[in-house]
Amino acid sequence: MYGGYFSIEFARDVEVQTPQFLTTQENMAEFFEEHYNRNSWILEQFGGRPICIVSAGIHDIYLPQITLGKFLDNVEFWLDLLMTPCGHIVWLQNTAPLRKDETDKSSSYPQTQKKVREWNQGVFERLNETQRLPKDRITVVDVFEASRTQPHADNIHLKPDW
Repeated sequence: MYGGYFSIEFARDVEVQTPQFLTTQENMAEFFEEHYNRNSWILEQFGGRPICIVSAGIHDIYLPQITLGKFLDNVEFWLDLLMTPCGHIVWLQNTAPLRKDETDKSSSYPQTQKKVREWNQGVFERLNETQRLPKDRITVVDVFEASRTQPHADNIHLKPDW
């Protein structure tokens, strides 16, 4: 097995910039291509391009000016970039936060179960509707319901046992 874990918190951001690319997502896609796919030994040993497991949204919701439409455009941008370096993409839907909806006064975080459901559904629908991304190369795994009753460390992060 080869690979690694790369923490990318948003569907599109400028946390990692280089002279070559302005966004984290462009830089990571190039990194994957360079380090995993331009090495013939790795490709021969492991049978081709890697499976990329990605997710975004739970932190995007916190951005003050973000809309569902803009988030979905950003997801499509990110997944389109991953089509080259990844043999297959597994999109993990977001886990359920503790806060149920805007009337739940247990916290003031913008991430609510209601909003996360809407955003998860939006991603699912966008992936089914878009012609830009090949459906046979993306698998969606919905972990929302399974996460609802799991112990949380805070509103959006589950405890390590998850």
